[in-house]
Amino acid sequence: TMPVTNGGTSGERAGLGGFRPYLVLVPLTLLFALVNTMSAWEDRHGWPFWLPILTEFSSAVSILCLCWIPAWALGRAPLTPPWGWAVALHLPAALLFSLLHSVGMALLRNGTSLLLDLDYRFNLSASVLIYEGRKDVMSYLLICCIFLLFGHGRGMKPGLSPVPPVPLPISPPPAAQFDLRDGARLLRVAV
Repeated sequence: TMPVTNGGTSGERAGLGGFRPYLVLVPLTLLFALVNTMSAWEDRHGWPFWLPILTEFSSAVSILCLCWIPAWALGRAPLTPPWGWAVALHLPAALLFSLLHSVGMALLRNGTSLLLDLDYRFNLSASVLIYEGRKDVMSYLLICCIFLLFGHGRGMKPGLSPVPPVPLPISPPPAAQFDLRDGARLLRVAV
């Protein structure tokens, strides 16, 4: 028989975390984009109506396309001691996440602007990378937390391996006894 796995969300395998974390990540990211869009409509007078939609949702799409990076890093460097390996892998992963997020936003925004003939140009500069980088590190950490909530990246304690459950033979008790289950033990008690 083939072993049953849960899509890599248990922290036992170095996968991408399965689909369950995305059931939280997608609506949460889109909700943040919607709230930021509505805030921009309220705060930024003089902006065209479409501009906050373009800026916030291009960022959200770019982030969602990159959620695999923290999942991949968690699968290879679980957040367990020794911490050196986790820091050595997650720091460059967070920087890559930030860089690709900014590049993805630029491509989506400028491509949409070109395609729809909008009066907008997103310039990718060092100051933009620093501005976005601060927020992206927080996003990276939040994405890691969501994957951790679903068990991905917790790792195993050294020296411990998962113990498969041993099925207990269950037979009906004789007429003058009844069964008491105490965790994994089965006690038969006479009446």
